[in-house]
Amino acid sequence: MGEKPSNPHDAYFRAELSDPETAAGEIRAVLPAEMKDRFDWTVMERQSVSFVPAELRSRYSDILFRTRWATRDAFVYFLIEHQSSQDPSIFERIGPSAKEAMVTIADDLRAEGRVEGQAEQLVDQLSIKFGPLSERVLRRVRGADAATLRDLSRRFIFATSIDDVVAE
Repeated sequence: MGEKPSNPHDAYFRAELSDPETAAGEIRAVLPAEMKDRFDWTVMERQSVSFVPAELRSRYSDILFRTRWATRDAFVYFLIEHQSSQDPSIFERIGPSAKEAMVTIADDLRAEGRVEGQAEQLVDQLSIKFGPLSERVLRRVRGADAATLRDLSRRFIFATSIDDVVAE
């Protein structure tokens, strides 16, 4: 997270925009209707990360929120400038670290999506083979990490009962 700005005016804006409800209101005020209606503003959650290099934190802060866009995870990023005039070169200075962090987040989301897809595929296969699944089985499969899903999928091949697959 960014360091506390030394200027009280900047500190006020950072504190206000750190609140998901306030930030959502500010974002909704500037987005076109077709975009703002696709966000789920009720699940907006602040993330503990900063893309601003340490040497620039006295002048800039950033805040990242995770929310939903249509049916997918989405991130909303605020870059707060702590100065009285605009500095268009900030993106050149912040760019490399912000890009690297965004790529890391994108990679994490892709991996998370693959695991969710694998879980849903296994749920579908289990349902076809064993009929309706209990909440316990659904929680076990949907809550599994990639390695556990791989193990459950292998067990599925030779299973004669649902317990052969999901037993711990």
